[in-house]
Amino acid sequence: MPHIQVSSSGSRFFYLDSGKPENEDYTTIVMVHGTTFHSGTFKRLFPFAPGKKLRLICPNRRDYQGTTLYSDKELAQLQQGNEEELRDFFRNRGREWAGFLDGLINELQIPKPLETSSGNSGHGGLVLLGWSLGALEPLLLLGQFEGIPQDVKKRLDSYLKAVILFDPSPWTIGLDVPQGVSFILDDESIPVAERPARFSKWVSSYFNHKDLGGRDPATLEFTIQDPGRRNTVGTLSPEELAELTDRTPLGRSERGALRPEAKNLIRSNAERVVTSMQVKDAWANVDIWYITGTRSSGLAWYATWQVKKWKEEGDGVKVNFAVIEDANHFAFFDEPEKFMNVVEGCIMKGG
Repeated sequence: MPHIQVSSSGSRFFYLDSGKPENEDYTTIVMVHGTTFHSGTFKRLFPFAPGKKLRLICPNRRDYQGTTLYSDKELAQLQQGNEEELRDFFRNRGREWAGFLDGLINELQIPKPLETSSGNSGHGGLVLLGWSLGALEPLLLLGQFEGIPQDVKKRLDSYLKAVILFDPSPWTIGLDVPQGVSFILDDESIPVAERPARFSKWVSSYFNHKDLGGRDPATLEFTIQDPGRRNTVGTLSPEELAELTDRTPLGRSERGALRPEAKNLIRSNAERVVTSMQVKDAWANVDIWYITGTRSSGLAWYATWQVKKWKEEGDGVKVNFAVIEDANHFAFFDEPEKFMNVVEGCIMKGG
């Protein structure tokens, strides 16, 4: 199994690789999975990558199969640590993912971005894409740049050309759910043992919203799923679902990011990424794209609106927004070619 060793933390990251395209000017996209559903969920995209001169690298996050588990010290920081210990934990995650990208650059000898007389050609270079809770890692990389070793940061400046956030959850940017909305994993009316399975069906459902432009939560659908469109998980056999999921990290580590002390720091980091001139200057060569499925849950759109609000109020990085029409939270699984077309379009457009 391929791994990248990160020298700053000693962690080893398992990853899946779609393979090197024949073209030498291919772009490498590192795709970071969310909660429960690991890197194998992205494999349906692999057949569509070579023809677009793309190489997909899909690592498993910490605590997931094949990648180093969080240590007892790290878990204590996340679950029980004070503010400074939590800051240290999140700073280390940003540095760790910078180290992972740097390891890929060195070990796989990926191409640099190709320049033309009119600027970036759209080919070559490195793109970091985070999905759902996995959008937290790219945000920590961007927002905690001061913790990245100078030699690593210098190499990333030469290779990293875009960060794409697909359907970040509210917790990725430190938001609580809207007032009056019940979230399955915290719903006391649902037996604890049933919540993960109920969550998987809910998050992979299709939702019909009344208005995506008005920014009124009352126009979003958070609960009722479209009865005419089967949820993604419902199309899988129990054996297929088991091959794509790992429920252990949710209880072991990920829920630590939901406690108020952690959410406050996560929110501050996300807001900093969008509004801070320091972040803008630190990643001057990086385009940022935020993509949402028009039929993802109301929570995905609630988070999208918050990021748009930050962008309008701040003077920081330019965040570009895009949608995938008639797509849900699992667009890359249900409609992989359509998903790849949107991602490719963002990369080729630049910022």
